[in-house]
Amino acid sequence: MDRPRPGFRARLTAVLTDPPMIDRLTWREDIYAHTLISEDRGLIARAFGFLYIVGAGIGFALLAIGEPIDRSKGAVAAIAGAALVLGAVCFIGYRRLPRGFFALMLTLGSLMITFAAASAADGAEVVYGFFYVWVVIMAVLFFSVRAATFQALFAAGAYAAVLIASDTPYTANLVLSAAATLGTTGLLVGLVRSRTETLATGLASEAHTDSVTALTNRRGFDLRFRLEVERARRVQSPLSLVICDLDRFKVVNDELGHEEGDLALRRTAIAITEATRTSDVVARLGGEEFAVLLPDTDGRAAYRVAERIRDSVRVEFDGWPVRITISCGLASLAVGADRQVLYRQADAALYAAKEGGRNRTAAHEPGTPPLRLLSSGT
Repeated sequence: MDRPRPGFRARLTAVLTDPPMIDRLTWREDIYAHTLISEDRGLIARAFGFLYIVGAGIGFALLAIGEPIDRSKGAVAAIAGAALVLGAVCFIGYRRLPRGFFALMLTLGSLMITFAAASAADGAEVVYGFFYVWVVIMAVLFFSVRAATFQALFAAGAYAAVLIASDTPYTANLVLSAAATLGTTGLLVGLVRSRTETLATGLASEAHTDSVTALTNRRGFDLRFRLEVERARRVQSPLSLVICDLDRFKVVNDELGHEEGDLALRRTAIAITEATRTSDVVARLGGEEFAVLLPDTDGRAAYRVAERIRDSVRVEFDGWPVRITISCGLASLAVGADRQVLYRQADAALYAAKEGGRNRTAAHEPGTPPLRLLSSGT
């Protein structure tokens, strides 16, 4: 059965409050550690919006000062007004804006600068050459090498055309200087971006990876948990959480030693991963506790996954000197619930599975108190 689509008011509220507009304007909205600079749509929107609004402010300031930098004040006013509108669109549309929109904004930016330079008073067109640096910086920061090269060449070509058409003195020298400046700026910014993203990726991987099992750790899980809950709400898709805990794991450490205990944790991680999809998030929360986040999965499907996990762990440790089993508790995201509620429900289900005899799965039943559970196991 298809879910009813949210109304216009609800969609507009989500656009303006997720995240709050004040957080966008003041750059306080979260930057996710696992997201590269070139992939953070919110960061791109903020950067473009900020520069376009600043550009509009400079245009209006030129009008207020009254210096004879342009032949037509109407052209400056029109360009500044357009820049202000585009900047506002960036902050309003935010993460929902496609990457193609920002690529178009770069080209429009070059055209707007070129138009302003073409309408400038004699000799003043040189002043507008500095604004092309912004275009190159944004292109290199957020786009591929090919796209950035195109934008840089387009900006340089447009500026050269204005200088030639205006018959500006020392045109060849200005064109060469502009090309060298834009090229050097792009190269340096590109190198800084590459090194920064490489360092950030390595640090994020270390910070979010469990050293024993190589699974996502609690910090990484919390981050993905928040993102998946936000996505499930936004697209109205189901989301389930399974929390698993090895039964009487202390016996393994006591009888076989901690090295064998770590080996058991690694083999458990493998068993759980093999029982899940590549789109699922498998994490070690600490000790012998694991969690599996199941996007686009309702309670029934999550229950089958939990049972596969139990069976996979049983097969993995078949023949071990110490019997190892696992208990699972699961819950699905209810309408209006948040991730803390979902986690508590799954944790309560796990507690019920332990109390019910271990080596079993317990599922929280939607619409019931946390301890009214459906359980099964062997």
